[in-house]
Amino acid sequence: MYEKGIKVPPKSRSEIESIAWGIRKISGYSSNVIPFPVMDFLEHKLSMIIPDFDYEIVEDGTLKARAITYPDQKLIQIEEAVYNGACDHVGKDRMTISHEIGHLIMHHGVPMAKNYEQVSMKIYEDSEWQADVFAGELLAPIKLIKGMMIEDIAYECKVSYKAANAQFRALYKKLRCA
Repeated sequence: MYEKGIKVPPKSRSEIESIAWGIRKISGYSSNVIPFPVMDFLEHKLSMIIPDFDYEIVEDGTLKARAITYPDQKLIQIEEAVYNGACDHVGKDRMTISHEIGHLIMHHGVPMAKNYEQVSMKIYEDSEWQADVFAGELLAPIKLIKGMMIEDIAYECKVSYKAANAQFRALYKKLRCA
């Protein structure tokens, strides 16, 4: 699900789950809301949590990725198709927006340019893995998907099948290890 990113301070899945759940709790919505209103959150609530936050919608194909975050500038750039898709509840696009919000929240002081050198890192030190876990937990928290099948998670949480599968596997692993 994730592409290798840059080395960042380590965060466990459990820590990231707590961060995402905390965002849900302070967002002003019910922490149990499904699907999470990520676009309303981006447009109206995120600046209350991160003062001076801004986002820009840019022409498709102008970025090196579908969206890019500059945590120190408190800026997320989003390609127009991704923005429109997220507004239309397209799971992959909602995950992209949530992923970028994860970078913004978790990676202050870390230059987010891709590190194309081979740097040895553990998965929990990988910026992309961390942002993917955050996005999954923001949109389809393990606490709320218990008892759901993958298809139900995708439909109810408005995420892609791939993201629903990743959250389902994370839940299964957590239950197996408990």
